[in-house]
Amino acid sequence: DDATYRAYFDTFQPEPGWAREWAALARAAGARHGILTAKHHDGFCLFDSGLTEFKATNAPARRDLVREFVEACRAEGLRAGLY
Repeated sequence: DDATYRAYFDTFQPEPGWAREWAALARAAGARHGILTAKHHDGFCLFDSGLTEFKATNAPARRDLVREFVEACRAEGLRAGLY
C-alpha cells in the first residue's frame, strides 16, 4: 500500500555516480550487458512517466535513473537492458 512505500519514496536519492560505478564493476567482472528493473511491480518508476506521480523524478532523486544507467553502460561498452 502507499503508506508502506511513502517512507522510501520520501528518502529515495541514489548517490551521484551510482550508475557509473555499477557499470565499471560489471565490465571489470567480465559482464557484457547490464539489466535494470525500470518499474517496480508496485508501480514505482525509475524514469519520468506521464502515467504516474510515483516516480524517481518526483522523489528526492529528482532525475531519470534509467537514463543514468543506460548512459553508464554505453560508456563502459556494455549493452543495457531494461526489465
